[in-house]
Amino acid sequence: MSELTSIPFIITNVNCSAWEQGCDASVLLDGNDTEKTAPVNAHLRGYEVVDAAKEAVEAICPGVVSCADILAYAARDSTLNSTGWVVQGGRKHGLFSCAEAAENELPPPAFNVSQLIESFARRGLSKKQMVILSGSHTVGVGHCDKFIERLYNFSETHFTDPSKNSTYAQQLKKDCPKATFNTTVGIFMDTITPGEFDANYYAALSEQKDCSRPFNLCLKIGAPKSWLKS
Repeated sequence: MSELTSIPFIITNVNCSAWEQGCDASVLLDGNDTEKTAPVNAHLRGYEVVDAAKEAVEAICPGVVSCADILAYAARDSTLNSTGWVVQGGRKHGLFSCAEAAENELPPPAFNVSQLIESFARRGLSKKQMVILSGSHTVGVGHCDKFIERLYNFSETHFTDPSKNSTYAQQLKKDCPKATFNTTVGIFMDTITPGEFDANYYAALSEQKDCSRPFNLCLKIGAPKSWLKS
């Protein structure tokens, strides 16, 4: 996996793992009914990056640093501009992982803004925290199967989601043809500086250039500009 494409997957692994049982890296566990196997996590990648880091750490300091800490550090260090913020250690990695829990708890792409707010609130997260956390999509990628309905079957009155930038929608239709789209193609969510960890994701949203779930929520809830700075 290339450096550029591994970044969003590593960060997403942290988010998906933390959403259900806290930052315990349970998404890394193998098995027939683990979070890895859940359809909602079908596009997760980057496991080999964390596995390699864990193997290297174990060779030097066996049985001390948890998979949960390694995953958190990998997410921090994978940002391209090497921001180097402090990430506390001491997490314990989980020993339980359930595909059904992932399906039930992770917000699906079809969630509207109200549903997202409620989902974050159930975990003690405010609207501001929700908007800031959504900024991690600045290095995120979307996949055709997650937003295809917004392009071709949005509603009875609109074939394509009318809130989407029309020029951008046409580009997405080229990338994701209705009958033959490739679910493995990754489309960067930040159309201005794709793959860079900055605040331009929010600028792209202000132009209605969002390929996946309605993370133009920062506009819909009237988020002040101070929330949207890098």
